[in-house]
Amino acid sequence: MHPLAWWAWALILAALAIRSSTLPVLLALAAAAAIVVHHRAPPQGRATFTVFLRLGVVIVAIRLGLTIAFAPGFTGQVLADLPMLTLPLGDAALRIGGDLHLPAMLSALTDGVRIATIVVCVGAANALCEPTRLLRTAPAALYEAGVAVIVGLTFAPALAGDLGRVHAAQRLRGRPTRGIAAFGRTLVAALDGAMDRAIGLAGAMAARGYGRRPSAAHPAPHRAQTAALLTALIALALGAYGMTDVHVPASVSIGLIAGGAVLAGAVLGWAGRAQQRTRYRADPWRAPEWLVLGCALTASLLLLPVVGPTGDIATRLPWPIAGWLVLACAGLSAALPAWLTPAPPVAS
Repeated sequence: MHPLAWWAWALILAALAIRSSTLPVLLALAAAAAIVVHHRAPPQGRATFTVFLRLGVVIVAIRLGLTIAFAPGFTGQVLADLPMLTLPLGDAALRIGGDLHLPAMLSALTDGVRIATIVVCVGAANALCEPTRLLRTAPAALYEAGVAVIVGLTFAPALAGDLGRVHAAQRLRGRPTRGIAAFGRTLVAALDGAMDRAIGLAGAMAARGYGRRPSAAHPAPHRAQTAALLTALIALALGAYGMTDVHVPASVSIGLIAGGAVLAGAVLGWAGRAQQRTRYRADPWRAPEWLVLGCALTASLLLLPVVGPTGDIATRLPWPIAGWLVLACAGLSAALPAWLTPAPPVAS
């Protein structure tokens, strides 16, 4: 499978999670990502995805803990009456504790699950394809930035593998593996190993000439390329922001993203003509890749008209059951790559 197909699929699901504030939609997206990873990721990739799942749980717990501690001013059903401490803070006051309202907990839970779903989608992309394979598909004009990005993406899978190995080694040596102190020892050793691997990868790439670019003989075209690329990035940023704002029509956001992507692709192709690069065993883009991209786009077309930061999915359609049918179809479409794509090769 082409690595960009998995990353495009994961990023589309993450964009849907950013756009939505409905718990069933967020849980359906996270479940679809987990199903695809379970069926199509190699064993090491599944171990990496487990780390992202745990990180998502920690994010939700921290978000709920902050809400319980600071109890924002919501109204509604009171779940608990906690002791309250008021601290003076300039002209205002910081309130810790107090009445814990049900709307506050639901809002915090939704916010935490949204961030966790985004983390899970990115973790699914890391689990389904090796980050180093992305360097083969990087445009020639982005080799410098591509090396830095690949080294950064390699850090997470390496950290996940080192955590398991260090934990097993400490258990075999009879050392305690539970508790804060044991976790700290395991984390420090794993971080050291993952950082060494990332630095070693960067050194190996530099020794083989990755990320090198000859000096520019004509600076004027490079200035025009930089200006055009900056314009494309601004359009992409505005479109991405519009996807998170309900007051911006979805058509405007999608138009900005599409226009920025087209302009960025044209600029990268223009700048890449001056770069002489060779590729070894380039990954082909075939029917399974189109199926993965089509499944993600189908899920987005089903969900975007009926979800948003306000209201339930069922209230945006003429009859309530239609909303759940749309959600089920969208979740199934997002999870279809688990069965429509070829199984990963088994390491001998």
